[in-house]
Amino acid sequence: MNNEQIFRFINRLLIGDVLALVASWASIISLGLTIYVAWNVRILANKYIFRLRAPQFIRMLNKKASTLIDYANDFKNFQLEIGDELARMDVRLKAMQRRMRGESKKDVKELRARIKDCEQEPDNEAKFRLAYRSMQRVIEGVKEYQEELNLE
Repeated sequence: MNNEQIFRFINRLLIGDVLALVASWASIISLGLTIYVAWNVRILANKYIFRLRAPQFIRMLNKKASTLIDYANDFKNFQLEIGDELARMDVRLKAMQRRMRGESKKDVKELRARIKDCEQEPDNEAKFRLAYRSMQRVIEGVKEYQEELNLE
């Protein structure tokens, strides 16, 4: 081997290693960007779905709140119906909770916890009243969150 062949061999080796290193880093960076984009697409999809479903969600909550307050006027005789309504509401709240962010999501989690308390002690009217207040907070919070999304 002469010097020129050795130089070409080393040059190819170095260029190949550098290209491989650059390609590896580019691959790692592109993976990071893909994860970032996927995460943001998920957030945007949740906001879009929430924006579309929020009006019917608010109507459902208002209807359930109205029904529950009617039942609460005669709490002892309507305990089973109250439990049924709260169970149905919990399912809807769970579905919408995944689409929410911030304070509204925290309020929904709190309401779901209060509903669980009511399920554990169905004859406790004080716990029911706390759940009802939390429901009113969620209704107002969802309205505010919806208005914020409409401004974006």
